[in-house]
Amino acid sequence: MTLLEQFKILINENYIDTAGEAFRIGTLEGMTEPELMQYELNCPSQRLPEDVKELLRFARGFQLSKYEEFNFTGMGQLGLEDIFPYSVELAGDGAGNFWIVDVKSNGDWGPVYYAEHEMPVIVKQADSLQEMLEQLYNDCRNRNQESFYYIVDENIYRVNELPGRGLIDMEVARQSGDALLLAISEQYGDNFAIADLRNKPNGTGFNWGQYGKGERNYEAIRYKEEPVWLFEKKKNKGFLSRLFGG
Repeated sequence: MTLLEQFKILINENYIDTAGEAFRIGTLEGMTEPELMQYELNCPSQRLPEDVKELLRFARGFQLSKYEEFNFTGMGQLGLEDIFPYSVELAGDGAGNFWIVDVKSNGDWGPVYYAEHEMPVIVKQADSLQEMLEQLYNDCRNRNQESFYYIVDENIYRVNELPGRGLIDMEVARQSGDALLLAISEQYGDNFAIADLRNKPNGTGFNWGQYGKGERNYEAIRYKEEPVWLFEKKKNKGFLSRLFGG
């Protein structure tokens, strides 16, 4: 099944909400070829995957009443470039948190993540945009089931109860037996911790701001476009250091 076929399944069905009222999903007008060409120029490597182009020609997004408008054209709007150098902001939840598509430097679209700013936590929503559309379809068909948002709502709290809030210390990385984690531990010191979402199930996540979210007293590094990040544990500078730039 293609991305567009999955999208058409989502929008072409009549649903019943929890109040017993019928509803359909509204679509946003598709992009013209000139619009599509201009959008592609703003993408990494000036490239859009063919299945995404096919989708955008049909619709640039959709409206689902429980959420803010879903839009496939929000390239580079998130503002967490150190964590997601390239991303498409899909939708917000009305509280300043967003679902995004992780985009590679070659233009490929990857997993969908939820970025929560208060906790602050990143949670994996789906392996792809197509899987996210399938999740929404299943929710709409089963009016008493909200597995789409449940993936987020259940796990943003759970992540903060994990050891390291989802981050791995370097010593643990050295003892893991994992070749990539071992390579990272050889490149970076013990003042870094690792978030590793490779091959992890939906709902897995990490706290991205535990080392200084408010004053941004941390450094985040995306590791070779893998779903792997490093966070440096920086010490707060004293008054004289800040004053003289030390």
